[in-house]
Amino acid sequence: MAEPDNLMLVHFRELRAELSRQDKLREDLAKKQIDMGRALTGETLMARYAVTDVDERLQAIEARLARLEGDRT
Repeated sequence: MAEPDNLMLVHFRELRAELSRQDKLREDLAKKQIDMGRALTGETLMARYAVTDVDERLQAIEARLARLEGDRT
């Protein structure tokens, strides 16, 4: 009877090791998802700044054009 008990303990240890490995993989995946979310947020913010910069440039050009058109009339 001692042999089956030992075999069960071996299987339980293997199962525990596998579950521990999968928990680590799940934690790593969660960290990668967080990092990816942060990266996307950063890119979004950079895109907003770029668009804002372009908008400001366009507004300056439009203002200069309006002044030039006003000088012609």
